[in-house]
Amino acid sequence: MAVDVLAAVYEFVKAYAYNPEDANSKQLTADQIIRAGLNDAPVVSTSTELCIIAHVSTIRHGTNHYQYEYKNQPQESYKERASEMLEHIISIDFCSAEPMQKQEITAERAQIIELLVRSPTAVKFFAKYGLSSLFAENVTNITGWDETKNYTARYNVKLHIGQRFNVATDAGFFTRVDVRSVKAHTPETRESAPGWMLTENVDNNHD
Repeated sequence: MAVDVLAAVYEFVKAYAYNPEDANSKQLTADQIIRAGLNDAPVVSTSTELCIIAHVSTIRHGTNHYQYEYKNQPQESYKERASEMLEHIISIDFCSAEPMQKQEITAERAQIIELLVRSPTAVKFFAKYGLSSLFAENVTNITGWDETKNYTARYNVKLHIGQRFNVATDAGFFTRVDVRSVKAHTPETRESAPGWMLTENVDNNHD
């Protein structure tokens, strides 16, 4: 089953990217959190405070792992399931050009996410999606003037999310092997000796 990693990060940001003990820190609304590349969805929020989530890259670790399985009876179907470990790097930008909002609030949102991604809270949260919360990089301050010449507070944090990705394909198999006793001898002595030989009578070869 495909896992929407950005959707999982979206829900995490929506739930935790604010300080509930600070009256000036409000929970971001759904239209303030933008998933980059989501069918070119327009920004409909009237707020100048936004959070942008984007996929940066995916790294694989190690080599393939294989396991073999069947449903009901081996004679019906046999699958080879290949899996690999992936590490998704997700970028989160917290931006605000709100004139009455302190820059520290925007910075705090990023710092909260960085902190919680390194905690059991994130481990439990992402496990619901079949994902692993690995770690977060340090928060980066990229505050400056945007293309509309507005001074925008902007803080970036990169999350590293683990996923075991797998796919199953049909695999060949057999259900019976016939073995019969034969006489064998060595070229040097020509002396007969008992031995075993695999015959060509192999039943149900589905390869």
